[in-house]
Amino acid sequence: MSNPRRAWFGEVYERGHIGRGQIALTFDDGPLPGATDTLLDTLQSLNAPATFFVIGRFAKRWPDLIRRIDAEGHLIGNHTYDHSRLSILRGPWYWQRQIADTNAAIFDIIGKRPLMFRPPFGTRTPINMPQVRRANQACVMWTRRAKDGVAATTDQILNRLLPDAVDGDVMLLHDGREPASRRDPTHTLRAIEPLVHSLRERGLTPGRLDEMLGIRAYAAD
Repeated sequence: MSNPRRAWFGEVYERGHIGRGQIALTFDDGPLPGATDTLLDTLQSLNAPATFFVIGRFAKRWPDLIRRIDAEGHLIGNHTYDHSRLSILRGPWYWQRQIADTNAAIFDIIGKRPLMFRPPFGTRTPINMPQVRRANQACVMWTRRAKDGVAATTDQILNRLLPDAVDGDVMLLHDGREPASRRDPTHTLRAIEPLVHSLRERGLTPGRLDEMLGIRAYAAD
């Protein structure tokens, strides 16, 4: 199993097993109609697994996309219910509800409760991390990010992910947009096919995040 990295406010997972020639594709802030479904089409054509850290209120609004993500063999993680930009100012009870409500929304749709959590903007504090542990969630970060949560071109996305990509990398991209954002995900969608082809040319292929990290994706109940 991969050992989590010990950080100031709690253990986090960010790099997978070395020696398998695998990287993990992860997508935040969805689901989003017109983007998530297009991404799923591309991933299916590439036979590439991915993990979607979803916003609970969006999962509840577009349950068919959550069902499709699951049905096509991808993993679903918790990315809070509201993805508020003010969440860093909130107390323990807020984080408890954000995690629990998102898990409940996902469970109601696919009958599985996620055990992987990624905080909005990757922000870890002495307030939210104890609640992550209390909820029995593995905090999953990344080793390489596309920085496509804001406006970015396809070339910029590829140039941020490809040059130094190595075995075990966890790559962060965005299929959706957090509630306060109006960004266009088109360039992210256009980057996926050349990204996967280029990685495979280097001997790196998308793998399942849970297997790469050595953790469980869902609770047994």
